[in-house]
Amino acid sequence: MDNVYHFIKNNGNISIAATILGSPPSQQTNTFDKLILELDQNGAIVYDSIYNQSGHEGICDFIKVPNSDHSILLCYPNFEGGNIKKEINVLDENYDLVFSKFMDTDGFYRSIRAKSDSVFLLSSREYDQSYDPTAWFSSIRKLNVNYDELGNLIYGSPDSLSYPAKYNSLAFISDNNIYSGFTFNLDFETAYSSFKSYFTLSSITSDLSLNWKRFYGGDAYYNLVDIKTDDDGGCLMVGTKYNNGNEGPFSRDLVFIKVNPEGLITSTNNDTEIPIKNAIILPNPGKEYMELHTGAYPATLLVHNLNGRLVLEEAITSNISRVNTMELSSGIYIWSLIKEGKVVETGKWVRE
Repeated sequence: MDNVYHFIKNNGNISIAATILGSPPSQQTNTFDKLILELDQNGAIVYDSIYNQSGHEGICDFIKVPNSDHSILLCYPNFEGGNIKKEINVLDENYDLVFSKFMDTDGFYRSIRAKSDSVFLLSSREYDQSYDPTAWFSSIRKLNVNYDELGNLIYGSPDSLSYPAKYNSLAFISDNNIYSGFTFNLDFETAYSSFKSYFTLSSITSDLSLNWKRFYGGDAYYNLVDIKTDDDGGCLMVGTKYNNGNEGPFSRDLVFIKVNPEGLITSTNNDTEIPIKNAIILPNPGKEYMELHTGAYPATLLVHNLNGRLVLEEAITSNISRVNTMELSSGIYIWSLIKEGKVVETGKWVRE
């Protein structure tokens, strides 16, 4: 059983949805099915059903619709032949299908959350044809009651794989403070990567404007699993960290990071010191371009050589900015991001 999600029904029973193996291990068939269970408050099974049983069928999320007996099952109905389209299933209180809709974009959808009974947010990893038709990007999409798109906010880039938190990547405080959590620079190949990655947390408004975006880590391989809001308006991030390299030992540490409403770290498990940045540049080293990721915009990017001479200046007007560096010589450069006359982040960048 994997990708287990649950919520409490109006009658106090627990509804559970999960992805399960679709055949006995002895048959050695790599199939998955969608399972829904309902348990009463004593743990007895009230309802169970395995859906469809026709190949690779899995659960991405399962939530209750506010002020309704309906629930939403975000799933992939059949993952074969490279088809990774996702489907929204709306179920009644008896788990019968009342509405379904295929999403228009190819992608790895992760979390759907109800902002109200008529507005939903969806986090995903998908192609963005308007930016780069060959590259994967992460996004937050705003949907209406018919699950039509009302707007979107694009994250990530092909050189630094950004992926929604494994279990839940959306958490609400208010209309003007919605948390969105991703792993930045994810390695799909292994859980024990030599990559340097980050927990990425953004605060966004209900119209998908960025309040701020911060990066936590970068000194090891981090993988974000879940985010939760706290009573003080802050956010708790839970995930793993690996920094033992290609030789091991191959074990990951559990990481908890608590931040305040401004995204500043207030506590970590075992009082571990974790770096925090307002902007990062990847790839590093790079050659033809540098790509700045930040929530601190509009701003100005300044790049100096080691002699202190300004060699590049660029206006930053979005959370992803690709800057041409073909005219720069190979070497080490110092970059600074300036917003309203103040340095919000600085670092080194290597041009190969």
